[in-house]
Amino acid sequence: DRLPFDLEVELDAWRARVEAAARGEAALPPHLDVTSAEDEAAYLWVNFLALDAESQVGMIEATGRLPAYMPVLRNLHSYLDAYPEDEQAFMVDFAMAATDPDNFPHYLTPADGAIASEFNPGFARVIAGEESLNNFLTFMHERVQTELDR
Repeated sequence: DRLPFDLEVELDAWRARVEAAARGEAALPPHLDVTSAEDEAAYLWVNFLALDAESQVGMIEATGRLPAYMPVLRNLHSYLDAYPEDEQAFMVDFAMAATDPDNFPHYLTPADGAIASEFNPGFARVIAGEESLNNFLTFMHERVQTELDR
């Protein structure tokens, strides 16, 4: 009753975006205006987008992306029945690799910016299958050492 909008209308709009994304159509990402004074509405919206298991499962099904909500991510295998077995295995393995703390290089050095500017696009090429992981890691090892030696 206190919300300045109809939550069901907003949820329907969100579902339409998810369906558009599933069809490969461009869909504007959901967002909140930083100047909004509607704290309760913002909380409900973010809760729906990021903290609601049903919403996260819908996003997995629509986009094939990993969920942001950790309880869903930790139990990802239980939500993948609709996928072929090899895709299930890939998604579970990818989720494990994506959330392992050892896979997040954070350097406490002024070289962090230079390292990240090489790492981020390089790793994107690996994920896209454009470069082998071995070549990328060899390059990054040399690049990181060069930056740290400056």
